[in-house]
Amino acid sequence: MIEASAHASPGAGHSAADGGWQRGQLLALYPHGLFESPQVIKALFGSEARTLDDVMEGLADFVDERLARHTLLSYVDPKWRIKISP
Repeated sequence: MIEASAHASPGAGHSAADGGWQRGQLLALYPHGLFESPQVIKALFGSEARTLDDVMEGLADFVDERLARHTLLSYVDPKWRIKISP
């Protein structure tokens, strides 16, 4: 979903919470979730592509399959570690 501030008027500043920001002739939009829509990806790039969620799931699977749990935990500061079962 692309959100935009529909009630922005010239000279008014609106926050990103409104979905956009506008002052005078300057308009900035916050396209939250834009690359999570298969329809938008196809329209922009002309072909089917993996969504951001699919890419992140693939990355998590890759890391999980190739790195031992103790290796990953060795990169975490000890004060942030939690106990996990093997």
